[in-house]
Amino acid sequence: MSSPHQLLAIARAELGAHELPPGSNVTKYGKAYGLSPAPWCAQFACAWVWKRADLPIPRDADSPSHGWASVQHFLNSGHRHGWVLPGGRTAHARPGDYVCFEWDKDVWADHVGIVVAVSPAGRLTTIEGNSAGPRGYDAVAYHHRSRRSVAAFVRPPYTQHGTSPASDTPKHMAHSSSGKRRTAAHPVLPRGVVLMDGSPHHDLVAVYQHRMLQRGWTPIGRVDGVFGRRTEAVTRAFQKRMRLDVDGQVGTETWTAAFATKPASKAA
Repeated sequence: MSSPHQLLAIARAELGAHELPPGSNVTKYGKAYGLSPAPWCAQFACAWVWKRADLPIPRDADSPSHGWASVQHFLNSGHRHGWVLPGGRTAHARPGDYVCFEWDKDVWADHVGIVVAVSPAGRLTTIEGNSAGPRGYDAVAYHHRSRRSVAAFVRPPYTQHGTSPASDTPKHMAHSSSGKRRTAAHPVLPRGVVLMDGSPHHDLVAVYQHRMLQRGWTPIGRVDGVFGRRTEAVTRAFQKRMRLDVDGQVGTETWTAAFATKPASKAA
């Protein structure tokens, strides 16, 4: 039996869990999923919590035995199964719903959290992983979010309804947030991760594809999180242009060049 109350209790029990070491993207959620190091907001909410709340995992999940490691793939499944609430960012959300955020205003959802409370003005209190916690490093923590960057709300297929009251949120645990992600010089590829044909790091592949489109490498096609022939061909051409080792894979050197170099490195 699954219910919002049960799911929120599972999520609350994880408050304070964080990367070890901080900044590494190494978590127990990634290890349980089988993909670590990796961005882990979806691994926490859409795999660890979802599975332990006895929610069904459909065959189109990233892992039919664990759930989702990609926020956009979770949202895609939500659309296919009728879990996405109508109304977009203005939807009538309630505790126990999932909220997907899109920071970059592209076609790929970037982050996910679980709604704990909704204020009369519509602001959200959420539990999220892989976002700045009270001590400054990424952890499972409460956040206060506006709806400006909301891509969609997803209501899981609970078998029971009813939630714990919003006042259960301990105020001293709350992490104040503007609703935007922390700014950095550029996104960081987790240590040891290499993107290549068939990579399971779909959200990282999407970030890379989006960046290459920004740089003018339009042959990469649309942002779809799939490291296929087009992405490999563009990567090889970019590596040749930047005088890097040409192997068609995106490791730290290629990733850094894609994000840190000046516009002169754009495709001709």
